[in-house]
Amino acid sequence: MIVWRHTWPVPKGEPQMLLATITVPFFFFLTGWLWRTGKRTIRDETKMRWLTLGRPYVTWLALIFIEFAASTIKGDITRDTIETLIRPLLGGSYAGRPFSTFWFISALFFVAIMMRAVEKLPRPHLVALAVLLAGVGALLGQKLDRIPLSIGLAIPCLAFAVAGYLLRQWAASREHPWRGRRRVRAVFRRVGVAARVA
Repeated sequence: MIVWRHTWPVPKGEPQMLLATITVPFFFFLTGWLWRTGKRTIRDETKMRWLTLGRPYVTWLALIFIEFAASTIKGDITRDTIETLIRPLLGGSYAGRPFSTFWFISALFFVAIMMRAVEKLPRPHLVALAVLLAGVGALLGQKLDRIPLSIGLAIPCLAFAVAGYLLRQWAASREHPWRGRRRVRAVFRRVGVAARVA
């Protein structure tokens, strides 16, 4: 769904808004669903996310910024030129094209760190947290959008990650562990057979 949205043109207006409304929460929900609790501390998580998300973010920002700056600076450097050059460095909604998808990487970075901070809370607290964060996102979405590097957007995104995490815990508690593992193995076998046939 997410790849489809970024690959094929979507008519502007309601279809585009509907897809955007579904895909971003879905991705963060999957992030929570696939989340694994562990012994990693918040500091360890920050280091890991810096390696997997932060460094690639900075590297690609720098590479694209070189061409962006070269095409932006034409003649005299005005205040508008400087503002245009600073916006991508602020990230999030400030960045604009060609950096418009970068918001997601920084939001995921902060969601992962916050997820590590809250993962061991009792389930009722996690449910309350998810509802609270979703409410904050609904009420203050445009203000959160103005916080650089998508830090503000990570707040409602964390609500969806927590929801996915909780649903996975609930689903795991409802199914006999051996039966569930057998189903997963059977699905992978079928996919493997289908891939070999194709």
